[in-house]
Amino acid sequence: MLMQRARSSAGFTLIEMVIAITILAIIALISWRSLDGIIRGQHRLTDSLEETRAIDRLFEQLDTDFGEAVRDDDLGQPSVVFGDGALRIVRMLRDARQPIRWQVVRYRVDGGSLIREASVPLNERGSAREALNATLPERLTLLEHTSALQVRGWTTQGWRALSADASRPASAVAVPGMLWRITPNAMTGLEVTVMVNDAPYTKVVLADL
Repeated sequence: MLMQRARSSAGFTLIEMVIAITILAIIALISWRSLDGIIRGQHRLTDSLEETRAIDRLFEQLDTDFGEAVRDDDLGQPSVVFGDGALRIVRMLRDARQPIRWQVVRYRVDGGSLIREASVPLNERGSAREALNATLPERLTLLEHTSALQVRGWTTQGWRALSADASRPASAVAVPGMLWRITPNAMTGLEVTVMVNDAPYTKVVLADL
C-alpha cells in the first residue's frame, strides 16, 4: 500500500513528459501556420485592394484625358495617337481663371510600371506640335507590375489597333479654343487594356462629343 502511494506521488514519467511536450509543439506549429496564413491572406488582400484602386485611378485619368482631347482640325493632325505599347493625347486644360490651354500627355510602360508623362501647359498650336515628340517633363507612375499596354480606337470603320499620325499643314499661330472647323475626331472611343501581374484589365472610354 505504501509502495503504491509513493509511486503515484512521483509525478509524470519521462515518456509522459516527452509526449506532452510533443503535443504542445504540434499545437504551437499548427497555430503558427494558421496565424501565418491569416497574415499572408491579409497582405494579399491589401495588395489586391491597392492594385484595384490604382487601376481605377488610371482609368479615371484616361477618361478625363480622352474626354478633353482637342479637335483634330484644331491641332492640325490627329490628337490621339497610339501603337507600339504607347498612347499619346493632346488635351485641353480648363481653368476658370485662365484661357484654355493645351497639354500633351503620354502613357507607356517603362521598367515594369505604367507611367503618365505630361508637358507643361501650352498656349498655342505650334508649341503643342513641337512637344509631340519631345521629352515630357512631368512623369507619374500610375501602376506597378505592368507588362503591357494595348490600345484600340473606335472610328467610323470600326475598331483599329493602330492609329494614323499623318500630319496636315496647319498654322502655328492658332491658339487653343479657336476651333475654326468643328468636326468629330478620328477616334471617338478607346479600348485600353493593361496587363498587371499577368492579368488583363480593360476599359472603354468615349470622347465628349
